Amino acid sequence: MVGDVVQWSAMLLGYIEHDKNEDAIQLYLQMLVQGLLPNMMTFSGMLKACGNMEYTEREQLPCSNVLAEHGGHRNKHSY
Repeated sequence: MVGDVVQWSAMLLGYIEHDKNEDAIQLYLQMLVQGLLPNMMTFSGMLKACGNMEYTEREQLPCSNVLAEHGGHRNKHSY
């Protein structure tokens, strides 16, 4: 799958809108593997997906990583 962060974020938000939070998290992880940095929409979507789900300890890892790696990250689009 190729594309830019806007396309990936739109797909991620679509999954979340349809209560497919696990799919959204998997897509987020694929996005990182592709080398794309999340934007504020991606980050907001991931927070929503993580908040919508009940997690086992193993499933919490992607959400913890979102906060740890990108929670304090600001880019030129953050302002």
